[in-house]
Amino acid sequence: MEMDIIVKWATILSPIIAVLIAWWTVNSSTKDTANKLAALEESTNRQIESIKELIRIQLEITTLQLQKEARDVRHMMVQTLKKENDVIDDRFEMMEISYNDVVAKIQEKQEKSRNLSYDFEYYDKRLKSIDSYLKQLDTLKVEFPKKQ
Repeated sequence: MEMDIIVKWATILSPIIAVLIAWWTVNSSTKDTANKLAALEESTNRQIESIKELIRIQLEITTLQLQKEARDVRHMMVQTLKKENDVIDDRFEMMEISYNDVVAKIQEKQEKSRNLSYDFEYYDKRLKSIDSYLKQLDTLKVEFPKKQ
């Protein structure tokens, strides 16, 4: 008889206990999942901010590199102008040489002047290209979200 009562109670209580265990497991799992999701979101936000900072730094570095290259090209343009000016000034030093030598010297100077003009033209195009890249970078910097 006593055994029958225990069996009846066990039969009645076992589904209730099973439901309570299932509820406790689900509740614990939900909290763990929520904590894991919150940690993942925070980690992702930190990574996004790090990537944004790297992009900002890369924009600055690229800008500095292009500005340096632009300065170098401007220097080369000035040097080319100085060389071209030297070619023109050298023509006046030829007063005491023969006609054939003068013609040869003038042709040589004209060739040198033409080459210097080509150099100057190349540097001018290069500088315009660099300036265009710098403007594009400035636009990117404005469009890129600032650090929050």
